[in-house]
Amino acid sequence: MKFTALHTTKIKKLLHVDHSGIPIFADLTLLERHKDHWRGKQDHSRWLYEDHKTNRIYKVWNHSYVRRDNLLMALKARFYDGLIPAFEGVLFQNGVCMGYVMKKCKEHREADRLEKELGEIIMERTRKTQLFAYDFGKDKIYDFNGQPCLIDLEGIYRLDEYRGRKEEHEQLVGGKFIRYDVYKDFLEKTFLDIST
Repeated sequence: MKFTALHTTKIKKLLHVDHSGIPIFADLTLLERHKDHWRGKQDHSRWLYEDHKTNRIYKVWNHSYVRRDNLLMALKARFYDGLIPAFEGVLFQNGVCMGYVMKKCKEHREADRLEKELGEIIMERTRKTQLFAYDFGKDKIYDFNGQPCLIDLEGIYRLDEYRGRKEEHEQLVGGKFIRYDVYKDFLEKTFLDIST
């Protein structure tokens, strides 16, 4: 995928922060209210907004968001080339990545089938870039104008962080760290020699 530039959005000025700490923007509708939270000392706060006039979704996070620079790392490594056709750009404020913009997508009817197909691409990108997308799975595969499109793009880390991030996830969140079992097995057997 060719990116012309990472740019600052033309989003209207932040108006204020409401009583729960959620940033409010002019002309955008807040879609999620439950993402304002911390886990221990880590800021996991993020929000989704929709611009109904332009059919765009804005994913916005704080300056202190735990994964604020992960998307930039993935884009520079070309990890998502061809996998995010709805992607429009990265949001910056004072030189800090604050989120990104995508055209609105819908749930994909064939996400189960595409999980395997796109999973092969994700595994190849992991080999090539030494990055892994822990959040990849069928529930992150959407449809954009008939093309599969991944969402939740900041869920990516360097492969050498795998063990630490897995332990951290188990302590702070619980449950599965890698959503797609085939990918988990690939990561642990191919790169990490971790007994499952």
